[in-house]
Amino acid sequence: MTAVAGGLGDEEESHARGALLPPAPRPEALRVLAGALRAPSDLLDSVPLVPHPRAALRRRAMRGLWFAALPATLALLALGASLTPALLHAAWIHALVATAATALLARDAHRSLGHALHGSHLLVRAGTFSRDTLALERSGIIAWTFSTSPFGRRHGLVTLTAAVAAGEHGYHVRDVAAGDAVALAMAARPGIVEEFLEPPGRPERSPG
Repeated sequence: MTAVAGGLGDEEESHARGALLPPAPRPEALRVLAGALRAPSDLLDSVPLVPHPRAALRRRAMRGLWFAALPATLALLALGASLTPALLHAAWIHALVATAATALLARDAHRSLGHALHGSHLLVRAGTFSRDTLALERSGIIAWTFSTSPFGRRHGLVTLTAAVAAGEHGYHVRDVAAGDAVALAMAARPGIVEEFLEPPGRPERSPG
């Protein structure tokens, strides 16, 4: 468990000095968390998180296929064609196993995704092998960044980054529905993005 706090040095020093608790039983971790946040000890269990779109699941599945399953399969096929047919069998076996594993991991990663506003905190959860939950003080957010990729634009996904003057200086809410991103930023920290929005019903400017 690590605190997001300023004045602890650079990013590496902040992570080391901000450590609140080494790996510990869950009840003890929740007790320390409650004391640090001045919040109920069941905060992480009692607050329902908003799930992210199914397009985020497809994104994780495709990323796993492109970067984990496909390269090794192509390498085995190339080696099998030039060296021994046994590697051709290894290629299709690897493809089946890697595809199944990718689907399971992508589904687990998608189940982990979520966010919520609770009192003075923005809660964000993500991760597969290490499922991390961030409780960020909303008053500490000083700016928002909206970013996307070609896949994200095509499927209506946006990643919000909350800029803060502490910790890693930026924390991500990954793969939010594009239609909900601005509303989430405005609700989490009012007064930052409003000045950049066009008022409803405002006529479009003519060219020139």
